Amino acid sequence: MAVLGHAHAGVLTIPGAGPPEPGLRALAVEFAKTHTGMAVEVPPSIGIAGGLRVIQAKEAPIVRLARRLSEEELSRFGLKQLVYGADAVVFATGRDVSISDVTEGQLLSLFSGSKTDWSELGATRGPVLVFYREPSEVAHQAIKQHLPQFAGLTFAASAKLANSDTAMRDGLAKYRTSIGWTTLSAVSAGSERLKSLSVNGVQASAAAVASGLYRMRVEHVLVYRESALTEEGRRFLGFVGSARGSRALRQLDVVPLLAASR
Repeated sequence: MAVLGHAHAGVLTIPGAGPPEPGLRALAVEFAKTHTGMAVEVPPSIGIAGGLRVIQAKEAPIVRLARRLSEEELSRFGLKQLVYGADAVVFATGRDVSISDVTEGQLLSLFSGSKTDWSELGATRGPVLVFYREPSEVAHQAIKQHLPQFAGLTFAASAKLANSDTAMRDGLAKYRTSIGWTTLSAVSAGSERLKSLSVNGVQASAAAVASGLYRMRVEHVLVYRESALTEEGRRFLGFVGSARGSRALRQLDVVPLLAASR
């Protein structure tokens, strides 16, 4: 129960993966405005694997994931899920990078280290500092699915492995000429500390994700054990698909999915 050590009456704590974190925190703020005496806490990411471990061990009634579970997984562990949002995976930079669009070839040259200064792409001079995630990370998998050359990419010798979504966001915010990847909702919540790049002229947006024009994406998913739900949990699950909840997601460029899936 360590992950929920600070939980108390009236508070619902939802541990789990990093990609849904910004959107879920926005939902929590809106939920508290209309549910007196109830609150939702969204602790730092423990990853998809961590979220699955917690729900399987019955240490929390609800966890957040960045992929939907299969029917076999749900049945095996007696779980249900709410797939409530779609979020673009974007290549992001620190705030001092002066270009906004790159080609796939330019991305490969940046991440591989063959280009080491932004001036080599016609941008304002500044060293390229690469952040990357492990191959099994869900956003990394989305990138490789739609940009296959990334599957065989060897990252620059100076590249830094970010071991969590939080570490990636913090690194990009701290090093102003860095590059990595994150979700569009993280950029939208980043108070202008991060910038997203369009790729081959295609800009990530909620509309582009919804239409299928922008294909690199992850899903926001709440997985829960119905028999363990508290009153706070039941009400929050209902709130996520409400008009107010959908509005909170759209403000961070997350595509609400519940209306389409019900």
